[in-house]
Parts: sequence; structure tokens; C-alpha cells
Amino acid sequence: IKIRNIIHASLQLAVDRRILQYNPCKGVVAPYEKEKKARALSKDEQAALIKALEDEYYKPMIEMYLGTGLRMGEGIPLLWSDIKLDASQRYIDVNKKAIIIHDYATHSATTQIQDFCKKDSSIRKVVITNGLAEILKEHKAKMMEQAEKQGKEWSEDSLAFPNTVGNIVNSRNLQNTLKRIYKKAGITDATLHSLRHSYASNCFSVGVDIKAISEQLGHKTVKTTYNIYVHLLEDKKITEIDKLNEIDRLFQPEAGGKVIQFPTGQKAV
Repeated sequence: IKIRNIIHASLQLAVDRRILQYNPCKGVVAPYEKEKKARALSKDEQAALIKALEDEYYKPMIEMYLGTGLRMGEGIPLLWSDIKLDASQRYIDVNKKAIIIHDYATHSATTQIQDFCKKDSSIRKVVITNGLAEILKEHKAKMMEQAEKQGKEWSEDSLAFPNTVGNIVNSRNLQNTLKRIYKKAGITDATLHSLRHSYASNCFSVGVDIKAISEQLGHKTVKTTYNIYVHLLEDKKITEIDKLNEIDRLFQPEAGGKVIQFPTGQKAV
């Protein structure tokens, strides 16, 4: 589908510039792709994951993903200067991303940091909870202590979540590590992106406004958030409408309500 869209747009530009008379891609029907439902962890699964994270090196990093909804590439390059942990300022400044560069000649891949995001909406300040702030404060203190013991230089521009040898985390290694932890927790069919969906689910479950959720996730519009999490909104709608149960008393004559009777053949407008 992506390939078809790219070719279609390129050929259409050629038509617009009068290089071609007709876009041959217009006759190509894109294959049908069934929209996948977002996989979020249940409350029990989230509890099992937190328990399985004990004594894991990447525990703070995975908890950060679960507590912020950041995309994988947004969390990997975070520096301590991007994380504000003061009582009056609790947020993560998302302003760059990590990408994988594949070298197909040598069959190797390297992680590179781009100091920009794909979309303007991705550049944002993600507010964090007091609980996550305390977790990150503890993690920061341990990182500073470890650097001192090893005689390494540490600064606010140090990586917040380096790998075990102090370098930037490889996304594939992180995914494999989480896959192992999921297995230990008894969780199936989940990925790192499931942590992002779980964060959104947690927000919806406690009634966070959809506009705020959309901004936290870095979506371009609220419509994007709605389209992805419409099933969560449907579940929430039932709970909200149940609040009208008191109104049901109006339809019960014995409770003081009145039922309006219309003459035969007369319709209500």
C-alpha cells in the first residue's frame, strides 16, 4: 500500500507538471488492509509486567514507556536535559528520534539520532505523573553514582537510558529484551508499541480529555486519536450513558413520571 501511494503521488506530480498525460497508477487498486485493533495490556497484565521487571536492567526505561506513551524512537535518544523532574515542572521534552540505518551491502544496521521529528505535532512536552517522576529521580541518582564509580564523565547531556555498556540502545535488542520479559510475565501477542496503547487506555479509563491524550501522544489531530482508540471510546460511552439511569425514572409512572398517551392515529413530532 505504501509503495502504491508513493508511486501514485510521483506519477501524479509528473502529470501536474505536464511530463505525463495520464497517471497509469490510477488504475491500480490498492490491496485491502484490515485495520488492526490497538493491543493494550489489561490492568492485570500491566501489574504482571511491573512485577517481571524487578532486577531487569531496562526496568526504568520500560516503565517510562508505559507511563508516557512515547514511541520507541522517541524514548531511546532521551538525554537527562530533556527530562524535567521539578515539582513545578514534570515533563519530558520530545524533540528528536532514533532511527535505524540499514547497510544492505554489509548486512549491518546502526542507530542514528535525528535532532528533529517527522511531524511538528511529534515535538511536544509530555507531562508525567509524580510516581513516574520519582522513578526517574531514583534512576538518575543511580546513573550518576555508577558513572562516578566507573570514573566516567556524566552531565545533563548524558543518555537517560543507555545500554549496558553506556551506548545508545539498539531498538532490536530492546524489543527482544521486552519480548523475553513479556514471556516471563505470561503476556502474549504484545510489543513495545503495546505500552503506548496501554498508556492511552489508562488515560481513557480515568476520563482524561481526548484532546489532552492526543497532545500527549503527539498525534497531528484529535481525529487520529479517535480513529485509533474508538473502541475505547465506545466502552467509555456505555459507562457515561449509564449515568443517565436516574433519568429512567421519568418513564416510570409509579415513580412520579408521566407517560404521554397520544390519540389513535396521532404521531409525535
